[in-house]
Amino acid sequence: HSTTKKHRPKRPDARPNGKRRKKERLAAVEKMEAKDVITTRIPKALHKERPVTGTLRAAPRKSADDSRVRSLQKVLRQIERLHEKHVAGDVLDKAQQEKLGRLSS
Repeated sequence: HSTTKKHRPKRPDARPNGKRRKKERLAAVEKMEAKDVITTRIPKALHKERPVTGTLRAAPRKSADDSRVRSLQKVLRQIERLHEKHVAGDVLDKAQQEKLGRLSS
């Protein structure tokens, strides 16, 4: 040891090191029957490429009309909410009043 200058063994209780533990584990796996082995990790070196089985579909293109319809629906929902606030007695600012005025025109 650095302070006492005495030799300190790595494993005084004679426990197996990593290499020996791995060897014992692999030997135990070899003795197992196939039904006892649930899953084992496949090393990356043994991974195989799999063929593509499905067909790739292009995402449906949204037309400009669809996006325009969705944006107008959103504006209508916002105007409805503003109208409900106005009826309930909430004070609307200038931009909200202009948006609310778009429905009547």
